[in-house]
Formats: sequence, C-alpha cells, structure tokens
Amino acid sequence: MMHKINPVFYNISSKLDITNSSFTYGEVYSDSVINTISNLYNEDILFEDYYFIDIGCGCGKLLVDITNTLNINSCGIEIEPTRFEECKLQIENYKMDSKIELYNDNFKNIYFGNYDVLYCCNFVFSKEDNLMLYKKIINEFTGYVILFDYNHILKPFYISEHIVKTSWSPNVKIFVFKL
Repeated sequence: MMHKINPVFYNISSKLDITNSSFTYGEVYSDSVINTISNLYNEDILFEDYYFIDIGCGCGKLLVDITNTLNINSCGIEIEPTRFEECKLQIENYKMDSKIELYNDNFKNIYFGNYDVLYCCNFVFSKEDNLMLYKKIINEFTGYVILFDYNHILKPFYISEHIVKTSWSPNVKIFVFKL
C-alpha cells in the first residue's frame, strides 16, 4: 500500500542532498499524534515508564511536545546535521534534556527494542529504506508503531488508521500497528 504525498521541501542546509528522499522535511502537528498515542492506551496510564522514539525527528517540535504532554521518555533520531542541531537547541530551550535522548544518526544503526512507541514519517524514505525499516520493526520492536506508509510486510500487525494535520496537507493518513 503506497500513499505518496508531496511534502513541503525546506532548504535546511547547503549540504542537504534533495535527491535523497530521507532528507525531505515537513512538520506534523503534534496534537493529532499525541491524541493517537493517548487513545492507544488506557487514558489513565502514566507514560513516565514508557519510551517513545521518533525516527526522523527533524527540528524536534513533535518530540518536545510529546515528551512534555505525555511525560514520556523519548528518543529522537535525525540524520541531517543542521536539523539535528536545531533539535538539540529546542530540547535545551524547553529544558527537556533529562527526558530526551537525541542521536545524529541513521535509523539503521539504532536498536528499536528499547522503545514502546515508534513513530516515523516514512513515506519520504526510499523503497529500500522503508523495507529495511519494516524488517527492523518486525525483528526488534514490540509495541505500537505509527507510520505514514507501509506494505504487506506489516499488514498482519495493522490495527487502525487516523488522520493528522501536517505542513503539506490538513488531512494525512497515519497507520498504527501493534507488534
């Protein structure tokens, strides 16, 4: 299943290689993702013992908002150095550095087994990167996964879809899986 939407392109860095889809950038509005996560669990749950990972966390707005609103421990992975630095500043400005780990790295180098909720705006990834992401999720992860795109590999784990507002469209589907 492929749902390709043209995201907004931001010129974040002179080193940015816009031919590599993994460097594409756009923002999702935090409230819709926070509501999706909250609805996955009993509303009385305390998230302080849970761990959230945002693969491709960009400048960190969603990461900070989720960490702050849900009081959840979080991890952000950002491959692009300029966005990574902006994310670090955002975390420092909100004094969230004790609750958020941040890595300037590729998701391929991160072990997913330490997290309870995995979020990734993956429809900008190449076909090969998505396939690697799906396989890593199946092999390493247990919990809820929120993605913007998936294929048959994850279909057995599909539980629901939701609509989120983004910088490129007010109505974008996200898909939730439980592994």
